[in-house]
Amino acid sequence: MLKSSSYVYTSTRRISFFVPSSRLNEFNKRQLQNNASLETFVKNYEEIQQYSAKFATSLHGTKLNSLDQTSEFQFNPNVDVLADSLNSINFKFLQDENEKTAVSTFSDKTKSEKFIPKIRFLLYDADLRNLYNFLKCNVNKITHFEGNLSSYEISLIIKRLLYYNDSLAHRLKFVTKNKHYLDEEVDHYVKKLNSFSRAVYQSTKSIFNGLSKIELSLYDYENIILFHYQKNYLNKAIELISELEKKVLENPEKYHLTNTLWAIKMDILSQTNTNFWKIYGETIYKLNSNHKVNFKYTYPHHGHNFQTLVKRYETEKEKNSLPDSTSVLEVIIKGMGKHGDLTALDSFIESNWGIKNDRKGDKGVYFLEHFNIRKRINGLLWPNEDVLISILLAYAKNGDLATALEINNLILDKYNHEKFLNASNTTKYWTLALRCSGLYGDALDKQLAKDLPENELSDAFGTSLLEIKYRFFDTVWQMSEKYVNHLNRDMIKLKMKYASSHELLKGLPNVHSKMTEITYNKMSLNLKVNETALNNYVRECCLELARRGRFLDASQLIEKFVSSEQTVNELKEMLVEMQEAYARERVKHDERKRQIIDDDDDFELW
Repeated sequence: MLKSSSYVYTSTRRISFFVPSSRLNEFNKRQLQNNASLETFVKNYEEIQQYSAKFATSLHGTKLNSLDQTSEFQFNPNVDVLADSLNSINFKFLQDENEKTAVSTFSDKTKSEKFIPKIRFLLYDADLRNLYNFLKCNVNKITHFEGNLSSYEISLIIKRLLYYNDSLAHRLKFVTKNKHYLDEEVDHYVKKLNSFSRAVYQSTKSIFNGLSKIELSLYDYENIILFHYQKNYLNKAIELISELEKKVLENPEKYHLTNTLWAIKMDILSQTNTNFWKIYGETIYKLNSNHKVNFKYTYPHHGHNFQTLVKRYETEKEKNSLPDSTSVLEVIIKGMGKHGDLTALDSFIESNWGIKNDRKGDKGVYFLEHFNIRKRINGLLWPNEDVLISILLAYAKNGDLATALEINNLILDKYNHEKFLNASNTTKYWTLALRCSGLYGDALDKQLAKDLPENELSDAFGTSLLEIKYRFFDTVWQMSEKYVNHLNRDMIKLKMKYASSHELLKGLPNVHSKMTEITYNKMSLNLKVNETALNNYVRECCLELARRGRFLDASQLIEKFVSSEQTVNELKEMLVEMQEAYARERVKHDERKRQIIDDDDDFELW
């Protein structure tokens, strides 16, 4: 049984355990983890606590703690990179109101002799829009490419169109992410850029449809399918794979499915794509429902349950001498997790990367001593960021988040000397890990509220059973701090929502230091957003102190960590209101207490 912490006092975030296990349902995998049993959660918590203690004293943990977390950064304070980047974005091209209307620049009598030289000229034009616009307006003449353009030139057309779409996507992502830095017309810009990007996709799709009428190379098909897949148009991607597989059956000497195409095919048909993924009933990534594949979809060439797909891939891999591929392994890992086959998943990870999960014994997760990494692992199967995320999702799907974190930390320990994770990817991975642990806690809330009457949601000391999720999150957070040098705002939001009050208050100086350090604010426009995030964090800390009745401490905390005079005044006004409410509640409490005493005295007199 777990013990409550002596330093947590609030009524909303205290943690203690008194588990009437006979009243709790066992975790049900078939319900897609919409809920979680307390037994399973406690087991995860105990495992991650034991591992965390061992990890802190391990060679790897000591090495991480000894690393210098800060580095000097020299820059000219008068240069604002972000401001210059936003100002450099040319919005004038958005004035093209006819983007969705393709008008041919050639008459019907135009000879292909003039069309082909124009294409060859535009292939090397520095402005990609010229080639795109010319093809968009002459889709009906694309069939003239066959016999007039080389396969290299056709491939170059496809690559340049893909590059143009990618440049728009990056621009849209950049503007959307930083739109709060722009003027009041920013929403118009973002909407216009979104509309423009969708229209360019549709026009590019029409061009690619025209190209599909001529003979393309396998490399061209792979690029086109990957284009639709990365844009999350999964229906179109699987439709094109189906058409290509028909060509494979007709001409197996020329065509076959590459590892990339197999990964896409398996990812869509077995619905292991992260856009479909749910952890404890909550989606990880939001996706327009129009982009999803209908669950009733039938692949025309064979069945598409997970086992069938894996067997067909293994057969085709041997037949076509396909090289090893982590992209396929990622899908297989997620597939095993989604189908609840943890025994196979344990064996799969052990055979590929030498990390064993001893479920029957007491060794837990450990690295096999006889496993020679250099001899057993080639560069093609070296684990990467996507492998870590796949393992995290697969185990978390089955209520085994602790195992996922232990395995991934061992992978980082044994394989990361190749530095496959940079600062950005490390933050991305740990943000997802924190989100999974938070969602797991939310699922526990729902399960306990469902299984136990309200008067049994606390132990004999009045401590809520629902608070286990905060301590679990604290452990994962402390683990993430050993890897993440610079906290991002998403991590801070998760901490505000899921951390215990002790961890929340203890972490304030570190959050303040990170959010105000010069390397994190090297762009002046970043200051505003970071200041807002910091003020929200301070506000949450004030609320926790106020719930304890420690209003003076909360006031001092505001003065120490908030720089804006306006925010200081707003937070202090909030404290005054809470203090008045707190005082009224105390008066009512004292009155009720006196009434009970008076009633007892009356009884004695009677």
